[in-house]
Amino acid sequence: MQANSGRGGPGKARSLPDRAALVSTSEGGADGDAAVVVTADTVSDVSVDPAGGSGREQFFAKLTFRHAKSGKWTFLLPTRNDARLAVKALTRLLGRDAVSVDVDL
Repeated sequence: MQANSGRGGPGKARSLPDRAALVSTSEGGADGDAAVVVTADTVSDVSVDPAGGSGREQFFAKLTFRHAKSGKWTFLLPTRNDARLAVKALTRLLGRDAVSVDVDL
């Protein structure tokens, strides 16, 4: 998943950590592709919450958001640093008030 800088042009794309696991696109998605371009105009309801789980399935945080064209997305982030980087990129793109964070970064 890449995030456009949203500053009047294509800008530099930023990626979520490579180890992030896409859990589902629960409301479909165009052509079933597991990719989405995140811009300030297309994303809402962004939150980072504890992921839970145990054993090999344990992740540090769960990132969820709603995309205007492809519906709800959920990513599991394996480490605190991965969550920190995702929050940093999303708050830079969307603004601090647009990203709800319920984990200790």
